[in-house]
Amino acid sequence: SRWHIERRAPSAHARVPTRRSRARRGAAAAAMALGSKAEEDLETKRVPIRMTFMGPGEAGKTSLINVLVNNQFQEKYPTTENVELYYTTFECLTEEGSSYKFRTLLEIEDTPPFENMDETMLANLIDPFWPKPEDLAMKNPAKDVVDPSTGKVKKSVNLAFSMTKPPVGRFNDEDADVKKGECALNPHLYFCSRPDWRDRVCGPKKEGKHFQCRSCQRFQSSLQVSGEYRPMVRRRMIYFFVYDANDDKSYFKVHEMYRLFREVCEKKRLKQWPLLYLIGNKIDVNPDKDTFKGIQSHVKEWARTEVESGRRISTEMVSASRNKFLKKVITSAVQDVKTREPLWKMNGEGANDSLLSDKGCCVQ
Repeated sequence: SRWHIERRAPSAHARVPTRRSRARRGAAAAAMALGSKAEEDLETKRVPIRMTFMGPGEAGKTSLINVLVNNQFQEKYPTTENVELYYTTFECLTEEGSSYKFRTLLEIEDTPPFENMDETMLANLIDPFWPKPEDLAMKNPAKDVVDPSTGKVKKSVNLAFSMTKPPVGRFNDEDADVKKGECALNPHLYFCSRPDWRDRVCGPKKEGKHFQCRSCQRFQSSLQVSGEYRPMVRRRMIYFFVYDANDDKSYFKVHEMYRLFREVCEKKRLKQWPLLYLIGNKIDVNPDKDTFKGIQSHVKEWARTEVESGRRISTEMVSASRNKFLKKVITSAVQDVKTREPLWKMNGEGANDSLLSDKGCCVQ
């Protein structure tokens, strides 16, 4: 019969499946199935990701953000004076060749020019967790609870994202009410009136020096002209250091910023470093100029040296005015951060995250 299959004895070099090899293949198949299920579940969520744009003046940080968020370019922008937040949704494939999508809500920080920052502002922005300290930033958010005496639901301090203007000047990062000092000596300071472990009460004094607890000090430092600075996402995950690809001074300032950033992160001994990108903007201005070609050549060689030294950094060249390669950069960064679950998952890699609810939202 043509359907007959001749059985042959295995050759001396043929691998005969053993019980252990079959078990390994079965475990691998189960892991792949589990991974596919996790990708399917993640596709129903929208993961908040914070990215921070930093760089010297006239580099085009705000232009890049405006193109990304509003898909439009303007020739002139006023100089950014305070840290500002922008939001947009963004989705891409989890990886090249995959059929699953990674859906995100991007929280984008626009920052003042590097040369206009004082030491405090620069230190705050380089800190991945500011305006909160790391232990409070990584703490699971409070949940709504029912008051047993009244039966009413007590809302947590975490504000719904749908509120475009959250209450300002009401709570510090330890959920205590804060109020301005009523004393004429401290009219601009905030206090929570709580005692610390040494029984010092956080509050103004009519005579002598006032006492302000650390939580209120952090609250004070997060205030800006526009109000309290309270980002939604718990930490900075991606830094874009933007420079003008046609200006040597702009390029050297970004390198200085990168050096300061590495020094701060190494002192903090971060368990998980944020992703770092050096972005050269305005590649459409003078691509034939020697300055542009020199910067382009140097940044490639420099990045290769950094990677060989074990310091991971990515470099890209884009154009805000022509909207060239920006989506490619953002896609690459989002795909990269997706592979680093400790950056965006509540409980770190491999943990069972109970806060990934069925509401299609991954709370940071």
